[in-house]
Amino acid sequence: KSYCVAIRDGKAKRIPVELGLSDGTRTEIVSGLDGGEALVKANAASLSEGQPLEPIKPQGQATKQSRP
Repeated sequence: KSYCVAIRDGKAKRIPVELGLSDGTRTEIVSGLDGGEALVKANAASLSEGQPLEPIKPQGQATKQSRP
């Protein structure tokens, strides 16, 4: 089975996914995610289910500010 590791409630959560096309570098995920998850990018296989995690913002990501 294929899965992604997401951060839910500050803990690692394995989410089963269905894979689609792949070009050898990138792989399409056709089901299992809704697009709003914070995913683990590196060394996901080394994490245990439920392991505490803290997400970090990608470099260069702007912070949204509300206008009055």
